[in-house]
Amino acid sequence: MLNFGSKETLKEIADIPKPNPGAPIPWILSNDSDLYLSFYTSEKTFESYQNISSNNLKVTNYEKDCVVTVVFKSFCKYMVGLPNDEVLSSHALYNKGLDSLYNAEVINSSWIVELEKMNSVHPSHNREWFLKDLKHFIITFKNNIFECVAKGYDVSLSLGSPYQSIREIINTD
Repeated sequence: MLNFGSKETLKEIADIPKPNPGAPIPWILSNDSDLYLSFYTSEKTFESYQNISSNNLKVTNYEKDCVVTVVFKSFCKYMVGLPNDEVLSSHALYNKGLDSLYNAEVINSSWIVELEKMNSVHPSHNREWFLKDLKHFIITFKNNIFECVAKGYDVSLSLGSPYQSIREIINTD
């Protein structure tokens, strides 16, 4: 388990729509560098994001339920699982403002410090290069939490299913 310290703070991420409160049904697919996280959001969210201007957000139209797909670029590590929304108060960042159906960046992340320390035994380790642009992201769902350390992300909205959305993105990359 991660030991978060007193220095961590949460910064809400506005350009990732919040998960559907009932059944977001997240899908995850990764390769050596990119991680695809796709989940259901609500129609109202889709409509409100169609006109948003963001370098990270792309809107595509399909024909079914609204889906968010986040592609985490150059990810280092991720985890998914407990706590769920009913025991969210047990998470170390709960007192920092972590909430249900919440998307945030963890500022001053102890997890990133821990990963850098782990990598420091490599003979060619360069601390500045390793830490450059690394960010700790957290997304809370109804039944679990997703956390990822990556260099950045892109977001797309589509209508369909999480599986279809990931397939579409992979087929165009």
